[in-house]
Amino acid sequence: MLIYSLFCFILAVNVAEAVSIQDDCKVRRCNHQDPPVRFPFRLEGQQSPHCGYPYPGFQLSCSENKQTLLKIPRSLKLLVKHIDYEAQRIDLFFPGRCLWQQLLDLNLSAFPFVKEQPGFSRLKVYRSQLAESKYTLFECSSQDKALYSRYKVACLSTPGSQIIAFPSEYYDYPENLLNCSYFRNFSTPISPYGIRFQLRWYKPDCGDCEAQGRGCRLNNNNSTKEQTECFYIPKHHIGLGERLMVADPPVRFPFRLEGQQSLHCSYPYPGFQLSCSENKQTLLKIPRSLKLLVKHIDYEAQRIDFYVPGRCLWQQLLDLNLSAFPFAEEQPGFSGLKDYRSQPAESNYTLFECLSQEKALYKRYRVACLSTPGSQIITFASDENYYGLNLLNCSYFRNFSTPISPYGIRFQLRWYKPDCGDCEAQGRGCRLNNNNSTKEQTECFDIPKHHIGLGERLMIVGIVLGSSIAATIAIAVGWRYQLDKKEKESQVKIEKFLEDYKGFKPSRYSYADIKRITNHFKDKLGQGGYGTVFKGRLSSDVLVAVKVLNNFKGNGEEFINEVGSMGRIHHVNVTRLVGFCADGYDRALVYEYLPNESLEKFIFAAKGKDRSLSWEKLQDIAVGVAKGIEYLHQGCEQRILHFDIKPHNILLDHNFNPKISDFGLAKLCSKEQSAISMTTARGTMGYIAPEVLSRNFGNVSYKSDVYSFGMLLLEMVGGRKNIDVTVENTSQVYFPEWAYDRLDKGEEFEIRIEDDAQTGIAKKLMIVGLWCIQWYPVDRPSMTVVVQMLEGELDVLTKPPNPFASTDPTKTMGATIPRKPVNRDLPTIAEME
Repeated sequence: MLIYSLFCFILAVNVAEAVSIQDDCKVRRCNHQDPPVRFPFRLEGQQSPHCGYPYPGFQLSCSENKQTLLKIPRSLKLLVKHIDYEAQRIDLFFPGRCLWQQLLDLNLSAFPFVKEQPGFSRLKVYRSQLAESKYTLFECSSQDKALYSRYKVACLSTPGSQIIAFPSEYYDYPENLLNCSYFRNFSTPISPYGIRFQLRWYKPDCGDCEAQGRGCRLNNNNSTKEQTECFYIPKHHIGLGERLMVADPPVRFPFRLEGQQSLHCSYPYPGFQLSCSENKQTLLKIPRSLKLLVKHIDYEAQRIDFYVPGRCLWQQLLDLNLSAFPFAEEQPGFSGLKDYRSQPAESNYTLFECLSQEKALYKRYRVACLSTPGSQIITFASDENYYGLNLLNCSYFRNFSTPISPYGIRFQLRWYKPDCGDCEAQGRGCRLNNNNSTKEQTECFDIPKHHIGLGERLMIVGIVLGSSIAATIAIAVGWRYQLDKKEKESQVKIEKFLEDYKGFKPSRYSYADIKRITNHFKDKLGQGGYGTVFKGRLSSDVLVAVKVLNNFKGNGEEFINEVGSMGRIHHVNVTRLVGFCADGYDRALVYEYLPNESLEKFIFAAKGKDRSLSWEKLQDIAVGVAKGIEYLHQGCEQRILHFDIKPHNILLDHNFNPKISDFGLAKLCSKEQSAISMTTARGTMGYIAPEVLSRNFGNVSYKSDVYSFGMLLLEMVGGRKNIDVTVENTSQVYFPEWAYDRLDKGEEFEIRIEDDAQTGIAKKLMIVGLWCIQWYPVDRPSMTVVVQMLEGELDVLTKPPNPFASTDPTKTMGATIPRKPVNRDLPTIAEME
């Protein structure tokens, strides 16, 4: 009796431990389409540390837009598209533009994933040792551009030189490398070509546990804390959500599910008709009863994973005609330079029948399931050199070709026709084009949202209704508690999101993210020269303005300037760049949303109407803009010259605090340099400094922004454009000159002012503005001095020189600006992109 009680106690402890593990390490996923996450991986923030393998690379996370993310040191982020736990294979997608740049200086010595080695390695167990790909890079001069075009790494090359790459074991170099110099070697387990790739991990080895339908976990009794063990997961401990997560892949065009989808739902060629087996597994049936179980379908990469449940695939394939089979293995070798949707190809094999006494000699090449006790069948790839072997006791058996590898039981193939990958990448559907006479051509189409996931929604509704019928008061209270908990978690996430975006680097979004953020571009805010601005929403409380650039060829430089300049800025008077999109031809910029739009809307009042902003608020705005420009000139690591300061580019938040925006024309330069060289003028007419248009007036420098700010101040004072041909008095057509004339003669400004305090503000803004628009850069104050003048008293300001008179450029600002000749020899530097 005592022994029986002890046995029951031990059993209860083990069961309790299994239940605890199940609850703590429950299968999770970032969204219903992404892969389920379980050991050896874990999802940060949702699963405890012991739920994953304790080595770098197995910690996944959810991105802000709910995508599964594998983050590697130095901020290399890879999106996880699929995980095959049994084959220990992971499909990754790189959302950036230049994987070479990310990998060059990246130490991946502890990276647990590696490419599956190409070639005749199918005779080896797939969990072999890790290996890296090694590349040698050369830097070549641009005149040899055509010669090296095949090997060029475009995203590392520049107009003056190009970087070319070869695998380190590659000996077929071009003969003419005289104009090239060695650049560097580097090794990586990740292919730097392309943006989608598939890797495998070999440690921990949980494939056998998965194949048996068992769980895998760390063996806590092992001293190394690295060894794993299989364990049984009681079925009643696996929830509905987890069972759904391990379901078979969804079936849609170009495939169809027999008995559930009509004939026109699939591509009209053999191989795309799937069926359900008796035990509800997705099945591809080939003539002569070869059955392949479908484990995963990647519709965008046009890739399908198969499993052969039989014991001898060789026997099945020998007499099988697969000429119409639409799938083929991806070709190994130096295929990174090729597009993955190339033509399918078959593998060719030669078989021999040998006497049994030579068994040891031919062991490496033997096909066990075709051999008999009296003879053995050996095989070689048709292009493999086997002439060094003693084949005297062997006779030719036969040749055969197949698009399927006869080694192993799990393999991955691709289809190349129909080509629906582009439709899938755009988030659109794919179907046959019925208007085409061949009835083989496909077309993309938009899928109405209410048609997506109907079965899933009906299932969820059914579960909810069933639960509601069976619910008790206690469950209702618990449900309310869960809602409150989720609401608090949501608030914490929003706060964390806002805090994260105070950092240095803006986030990168895909074009699909941009469409989601803008609700498919529903709310248009305005139209500009380089694109259209839409209102968007990152979360329930975070609004953004999204500028979608409409001509990438024309705004490539502007896009780089915007991201490069604003990405390093964080100042209360500069619009914050939340993120950007550089997704192929689609480019967009995501800014913080400022509800009061631009200053232009408030200072240019219609005739007969009072200005909508008080003079006190106008002064606050002027000081804020000045401080923002001063920060650009002095507060950043590199000086940023805006070159387009104007009312339209000054945005106002809900409290009318000003923020400088639109850095499309901005340039970077070192603080130690005084001037910048420019090949063409940039800016908006009416705000462009004279030296930007002609070097006869001096060198282009930060003083050019000072001139634009001065014109902005004068428009704020006048409540009108500085140049207005519609005025009745011709002397007022050019407001700055008219204003200086009034100031010089001590006359009233003839603008709407109610008291002396407002008069003082208007006069101060006008004096500072006239100082800023001095014809020669040397006579203009720096923005630091401008801020001091705006925040100081009116009485200490001196009258500026007449910027419109034909004067010698050696005028001074008294104590503010020291005397300097305009033709001084300033050092000039090139533009820094």
